[in-house]
Amino acid sequence: MKKVIVWGNSLEYEFFHKYFEIERLKSNMDIEAIILNEEHLFSKIDGIEVIKIDELLGRQYDYLIDMNQEEPQTVLKILELLNISREKVIPARVFCLPSFDLNRYIKVKESRVSIIANHCWGGYTYHSLGMQFLSPFINMYVEAEDFIRLLNDFDYYMGLPLHFIKEGYEENLKRNYPIVGLDDVVLRFNHYTDFDSAVAVWNQRKSRINKDNLFIEMVIRDYKDIEKFVALPFQHKIGFSTIPCEERDMFYCRIPNGLEDKYADHIGIYLCRVATMEEFGYYDILKLLNHEKDFGRVTYS
Repeated sequence: MKKVIVWGNSLEYEFFHKYFEIERLKSNMDIEAIILNEEHLFSKIDGIEVIKIDELLGRQYDYLIDMNQEEPQTVLKILELLNISREKVIPARVFCLPSFDLNRYIKVKESRVSIIANHCWGGYTYHSLGMQFLSPFINMYVEAEDFIRLLNDFDYYMGLPLHFIKEGYEENLKRNYPIVGLDDVVLRFNHYTDFDSAVAVWNQRKSRINKDNLFIEMVIRDYKDIEKFVALPFQHKIGFSTIPCEERDMFYCRIPNGLEDKYADHIGIYLCRVATMEEFGYYDILKLLNHEKDFGRVTYS
């Protein structure tokens, strides 16, 4: 059982209490204390001691659960001042994930998984889980053919420097972005405005890659790419596709009724919204990243 301290204001505690109680009843965690931001008259809530933020230093606990819903930069500054590692912090929002289990979450967190994805799914997944980006494949995308080529010789390509090719135009953001190369592989940094910024962030995140725990994710739109993806030399991977398929490491995603026009030819966008819980999810993300077989949540009729 993990010893935790929860931090936020009383209304946030009121909201998350039901989720915390589920984990307590499963014997996954015990709340050692509550830190409230606002002025209060309480010494205890639900039998749990209420303390001030500066009392945190003298406490023994496994994780700090951050309930603060606003001013994330202020939260980061306070953590820095108290010399609390971000690895010790769990955002309370993850307790709202479907089928959330704290032990399973901590297993993913401590495994330091590097998600190598060909679109924004990896970045959204890291953000939803409140985990550090341990991959450079964030806020950019790679076309299927180039992505498969890169994955077939991953170490070679990841050892190369980026080179500028040309500028592209991001229609949604109404601005130019750098199109960049790794030898013959093209990377589209559509959330960046200049080459130098893209290179700096890419190199920083590339240095964090955990080669002992790579998880490959890819959106597959053409049947010809399914066989190529399945043959890739990675133990842990998932290919999402709207093409009915039962091949190993593939997962069939049928767009829900009523959303077919909205997401026509854009399964990648739908999956990114799934990752942020803005659309119904086909999978249990914690089971998926823990390499459990029964990660799927749906059966089609």
